[in-house]
Amino acid sequence: RRSSDLYQWDNVPKAVVEGLEGSLNVPVSETVMWTNNITYMLKSENKTTGDRLSIIPEYTLNSTLSWQAREDLSMQTTFTWYGKQQPKKYNYKGQPAVGPETKEISP
Repeated sequence: RRSSDLYQWDNVPKAVVEGLEGSLNVPVSETVMWTNNITYMLKSENKTTGDRLSIIPEYTLNSTLSWQAREDLSMQTTFTWYGKQQPKKYNYKGQPAVGPETKEISP
């Protein structure tokens, strides 16, 4: 039997989100472009509880390969990789988290 978890996001009254982001665009040829982006989270905190914000990964890497075949035709493929996502300990009200929101999610 297959099952899935349902996640619900709640807005928190006050939060701090800090991170670094960078990108690299590489023209492979006149018709092919390779675009990359990485985001690394330094801080992701609910200021009310001191807990991490829910399911924000440590890092995210995006990579896209685009091909301009003709003036009116282009194609692309995209790859995304997420780092480990730490579960929260408390909900936005400061009460202990329960259920699937307490599970760590790995890539």
